[in-house]
Amino acid sequence: MWNDGMFAGGAMMWFFWIGLAVLLWLVLKGVTGSGERVDEDARLSPLELLDKRLARGEISPEEYQRLRRTLLEQNDPPSS
Repeated sequence: MWNDGMFAGGAMMWFFWIGLAVLLWLVLKGVTGSGERVDEDARLSPLELLDKRLARGEISPEEYQRLRRTLLEQNDPPSS
């Protein structure tokens, strides 16, 4: 009926190659994709990172202001 099982063998071969291609894509994306973002963030100043966190919605405006004041105080110690 199915040509002595050739359909199942052919379909399995397609699944194998598609699965292998997806696996290869995931590995390459994981190796190259994760390193780029770390390098980009490593070049930013603490204030720029804080700006990005606010823009992404990771922190509230109140927390942003508090952290910004803290960073500015650390960079500009009071004179004696």
